[in-house]
Amino acid sequence: ATMIVVRFCNDVQIDAMTLRNGNAAALLTLECANMEIGRICMDGFKANGLMVVNAAGLTIGQLIARNVEDGALELSCFDGKSVITECSDITVGSINVKNVDIGLLINSARRVNVGNCKIDRTRYNGIQIIQDLNTTTAQWPDDISIGNSVITNVGAIGNTANQAAIAVYMMTEPTEDTRVSFGNTSIRGATGDGVSVHNWSARTYVDLGDMSVRDVGGVGYRLGGKRISFGKLTAERTQGLGVLGTGGGSLIGDRITVENAQLARASSAAVHLGDFAFTDVASVHIADDQSTPSAWVMSDAGSGKGRVGRVTSSITNGALSIAHTAPGMVYGTTDIGGAIPVTVKKTITYQDPMFRNNWSPQEPVLIALPAGAVVTGTRIKHSTSFTDGAGALTAVAVSIGTDAQQTYFSAALQVGENAAPGNAAYIDTAQY
Repeated sequence: ATMIVVRFCNDVQIDAMTLRNGNAAALLTLECANMEIGRICMDGFKANGLMVVNAAGLTIGQLIARNVEDGALELSCFDGKSVITECSDITVGSINVKNVDIGLLINSARRVNVGNCKIDRTRYNGIQIIQDLNTTTAQWPDDISIGNSVITNVGAIGNTANQAAIAVYMMTEPTEDTRVSFGNTSIRGATGDGVSVHNWSARTYVDLGDMSVRDVGGVGYRLGGKRISFGKLTAERTQGLGVLGTGGGSLIGDRITVENAQLARASSAAVHLGDFAFTDVASVHIADDQSTPSAWVMSDAGSGKGRVGRVTSSITNGALSIAHTAPGMVYGTTDIGGAIPVTVKKTITYQDPMFRNNWSPQEPVLIALPAGAVVTGTRIKHSTSFTDGAGALTAVAVSIGTDAQQTYFSAALQVGENAAPGNAAYIDTAQY
């Protein structure tokens, strides 16, 4: 049974508490208001350390937990409670936990402020912010602030499900806006991703602050949501990509640095900023001193509009290229050993309305270049012959140019029914 249960209490103050060795949770508070715990230490419990269910005002000066087989600190909202219906207005000065299942679990709590967080050796995730539908369908996490954090050896204890453990994991399906912010965060060692917010809905706003991720078994940062903002993100020695954008409203930040991504793998993907409607990143730097692969790629496929101010690289074996396939994305200065290759794919059929104008030449926009951009060369290549299925479309050609001169950058390439696609079926320009 739980060692101590405090329920339906108001104005409770505990100056210091040390709890050891129990076959369930150490301390459970249920529907309490205005509770203050100066310092709490817990060691050796088969369930939660401190579990808070539906609180209205809780202050903890310092929480220390060792050898806890559930969340060291769990803040949860449960439906159906009659006295206090939220878990809200919670302040924690510092958390120091080791050898626990989960370091900090926030389940649909609101207005939570955690000062400093030190989490070492977990079985599952380090920090987990969720809406658990087993306890509440009416509430969602909101106004969560977590200060400076050091999270190490996530998943090091191991679990029977062989589940990859994520250092910072956020997942919810809120029906209203959800906001979460972090201070400076250092992550060293995780069997899964460093940071994962990719399943969040279109109503979530996450500020990652300055973060550093190293030695993780998955992706450094898996990011998606209504708005993801950050100061500086650093990913070192990741088994997956350094940064993977999975989509949403906007991605806004100062600097991304990725060093030695995709450890010991042949894959060359380092950073993918795609699938956001708007992207504004001041600078990206990609470095690698591995023996393979021989080239690294940063991509923006699926992006809407936006910019990357500066791109630099330091690649020992090969060079960095930018798979620039989003017409709305622009790049400022680059120092990657050459020009930015731009790949633009346009799918047009004979039924497209642009060809209903007496079959006259049409000019779909391929890409909007930023001011000062210089085109150094072009290549046109088709993957499928342009056809109506009746064999009549034989005189169809594609060129690259401007409104004033349709072949300004490239002569025309025949792509009609008599022009079969193939590895040699393309046309290059001379250098400009």
